[in-house]
Amino acid sequence: MSPPGRLGEILVAKGVITETQLQAATGHSSNNKTRFGNSLVQLRHVNEKVLATFLSKHYGLTAISLEDVKVPANLAKLIPVSICDKHCVVPLAIENNKLCVAVTDPTNVNAIDDVRFLCNMDLKVFLATETAIKALIDKTYRAQDDMNLEKE
Repeated sequence: MSPPGRLGEILVAKGVITETQLQAATGHSSNNKTRFGNSLVQLRHVNEKVLATFLSKHYGLTAISLEDVKVPANLAKLIPVSICDKHCVVPLAIENNKLCVAVTDPTNVNAIDDVRFLCNMDLKVFLATETAIKALIDKTYRAQDDMNLEKE
């Protein structure tokens, strides 16, 4: 969970949210142990897609839809589901010796550093909504768990 300070300040400065909404989302995030961006969405201060679009433009990252994405099994093995859940990150592909990942919070350097260290690869970071990433994590990791249970 990255601190809301920097992201929150940027969103207020750009007029995406108000100072009051920043304070409410900060409290909600802290009390519920959720990501700041997720709190903004849950409190309906900002639409999830609007937030992703804003972040992608602000940080110069490509925003992607994960609707039709299937994570190859070899990539799913690179990053444990616990890390994916903790940082809301999911592997997508390997291109030019770089691991492509989708994240919800590009300010969370801990997530990027953890994945880079774990995989021993440079990363190419894409931005996606938290809902889309969680759905892909479930489809990739939990579907495999279900299939493994059925085989036993």
